[in-house]
Amino acid sequence: MNLDRIEPEHLQLAVTGMTVVFAALTLIAVFIYSLPRVLAVVDGIFPSAPDQLSSPNEEQERAAAVGFALHHHRTQSTR
Repeated sequence: MNLDRIEPEHLQLAVTGMTVVFAALTLIAVFIYSLPRVLAVVDGIFPSAPDQLSSPNEEQERAAAVGFALHHHRTQSTR
């Protein structure tokens, strides 16, 4: 490897490239580090919707409706 061919512009370009990559990786690390705090603040401003738990009766009614719809569809298509 011949180091005599390296010019100052080459070194400037290499240092600039390494600086840009270092800065980008630092910004990504800061973003990942601060994300839980930001999400906690956002959750305080916009609380998530409560989970809607359906009762067993509603689930049984839904299953019965789906079963009836399937039965009706199959019996109507064979006629």
